[in-house]
Amino acid sequence: MLTRRLFCILPLAVSVLVSSPASASYNFRSGAICNGYTEVEGRILQVIATTTYSGTQGVYLKYRYESSHSASYGRVYPRSSQDWAYNHMVRMAMFLQAVGGKAKLCVNRDDIYAIAMMD
Repeated sequence: MLTRRLFCILPLAVSVLVSSPASASYNFRSGAICNGYTEVEGRILQVIATTTYSGTQGVYLKYRYESSHSASYGRVYPRSSQDWAYNHMVRMAMFLQAVGGKAKLCVNRDDIYAIAMMD
């Protein structure tokens, strides 16, 4: 029973600790987030998770630009499979695809470095 409660409470506690007032000072264009890469707005149409023939794993997104309505693909940039930001970006992409919400993506060629939910 205690381990079950810890399992439920621990992620919430870590989330509160990570969401400190200092993190509120970042905006999407800051060096800590987009770092000067191209920003695009649009909708995520498809989330694809795969293991390639070489054994590497990846999550790819198909997204449609809000301005031109053309579609493009990109890879959620993997720092490591245990990286919290990577896992959150994948979950956020799946959520945005499911609800059809607008997203802002920070991209460099076919790598996606950041995802933000739009109003």
